Amino acid sequence: MLVFRRIILFVLVTFCASFVHAQDDDFKKMQEEFNNFGKKITEEFKAYGDSIDQAFIDAMEKNWKAFEAMAPITPEDTIDKPVKQPKAEPIRKNQDIPSIQLKPSGLINGNSVGVNSLPTVTPPDPIYSFPIITMEEEPLPDPLPATDPVEDVKVEVEPFPVLDPTPIPDPKPDKPVETVKTDEKPLEEPADEPILPANLNVPGFIFYDEPIELPEKNEFQIDKSSKVSQEVFPAFWKSMVKTDYASALNRLSKQASKLNLNDWGFAELVEDAGKNVFPGDENYTTLFTWFMMLKAGYKVKAGINEKRIVLLIPSPSKMYSTSIFNLDGQKYYVYASEEQKRKVSGSFFTYQGEYNQGNQSVNLFIKKSPEFRVNPKEVKKKWNFEGKEYSLTLKCNPSAMAFYTHYPQTDLPIYFSSEPSSIAVKALDNQMAPMLEGRSQQEKVQFLLTFVQQAIAYKTDDEQFGFEKYFFPEEVLFYPYADCEDRSAFFTWLVKHFTGLPVVGLDYPGHVSAAVSFPESVSGDYFTHEGKKFVICDPTYIGSRIGQAMPLYKKEAFDIIQPVY
Repeated sequence: MLVFRRIILFVLVTFCASFVHAQDDDFKKMQEEFNNFGKKITEEFKAYGDSIDQAFIDAMEKNWKAFEAMAPITPEDTIDKPVKQPKAEPIRKNQDIPSIQLKPSGLINGNSVGVNSLPTVTPPDPIYSFPIITMEEEPLPDPLPATDPVEDVKVEVEPFPVLDPTPIPDPKPDKPVETVKTDEKPLEEPADEPILPANLNVPGFIFYDEPIELPEKNEFQIDKSSKVSQEVFPAFWKSMVKTDYASALNRLSKQASKLNLNDWGFAELVEDAGKNVFPGDENYTTLFTWFMMLKAGYKVKAGINEKRIVLLIPSPSKMYSTSIFNLDGQKYYVYASEEQKRKVSGSFFTYQGEYNQGNQSVNLFIKKSPEFRVNPKEVKKKWNFEGKEYSLTLKCNPSAMAFYTHYPQTDLPIYFSSEPSSIAVKALDNQMAPMLEGRSQQEKVQFLLTFVQQAIAYKTDDEQFGFEKYFFPEEVLFYPYADCEDRSAFFTWLVKHFTGLPVVGLDYPGHVSAAVSFPESVSGDYFTHEGKKFVICDPTYIGSRIGQAMPLYKKEAFDIIQPVY
């Protein structure tokens, strides 16, 4: 009996082993088939890409055409803004404000209603990642080794001087001022990250205080024998397609996503990578940016302007103070991270034809501020509301401010649709939210309106910078002064963030204001938009309450600035 049991056990073990072996063989066969399929797809994709590259090279080696530069456009108003911040006549808290219906111009974001209401502010498509078919995705590089913490990192923001603001005198309350103390929650600091010293011997560079790693420089062996002529473009392309540019492009795309960069930010990141690969060579840096942007799916154009290689980008939004070229019916702007290099004169000489895979415009829309490593700047603000004094200690990201310094001036709806960085939002949430708790929607809006009117010092851009400069919301905290469009963009974000109410900007000749739609009936100056009643809230008209428009603009038609959140 024991022998029989042993025979049965032996048979079962042998059967199971055979079954497992057979299963293992099947799995290996399936894995081999999958690898062969992946290899075949990769080869087909490479052959397809090679054919596109060759067609583009052929086009660049043939006909070229010259185009003349068009004059840059500027955002300057035809009517001067008020030099001093206007003040409203005092109105009692419960006093009704006469309701006067105002008349919009019929334009929304600069376009006729019903034609195309939001053409200039559309969220861009995700940054295109070059497809690489592998069994395992290439991981991001390991974190860099920690170094001693950097103390007092200074970010120079040029050419904008940071001046000492003249404090706004506190309004005289009707009764003694009672200081309100809020239980401030501790600010959540971001986790410490290793900081890359500038002299660390790794292939990479610093991008707004962020360490960016790239493949070794010697992997980009480029023939630089060609001089600046039409021959350099196909020659550069032939050299670049032989390199491992796809790995670098994938890495840059992942870094851009990590930093929350938009299309312009990605272009800057690629340009800085080019400076790292071709140090001191502006023309080859531009060629590198051109090649990588096209391979990333963007529709860009490169050519020659007075022995300098220039990169042009199409954009659905205007780019002020930037030279424009009309290339066969398509408007292109000169791209350069440095503002002074965006203006050119004379002819632009370029190839005919387009790269087949480059079709995405460079969208200037910024949903959220870039998230660079933070050495925050603290900003203290104080104001009075209904006889009580309030104060905040806010934070902003200097690296993001440096990024905005290089950003091209563009359409106002772009600024009204943007959000501050996470460090700025957290500071506001931790301190402003308790102050708003328990208030009605109308009271919250009035509180926020008074905060912007009093806590943000006023100066025109011409006084502060010598030229017109629009602010993104967080820049209102960074710079000592802000004028009407900056305060209105910041206020509309505050209202949307803390109340969720519909809010728009109002673009008058020489002035920018805001308006809010309330669920309840609110008296004061108003207009109707998309079936809703919007009541004027002017962050520049100091002392004004909800419903008070500046008398100078009550009869003026205004465009509506519709934010995209």
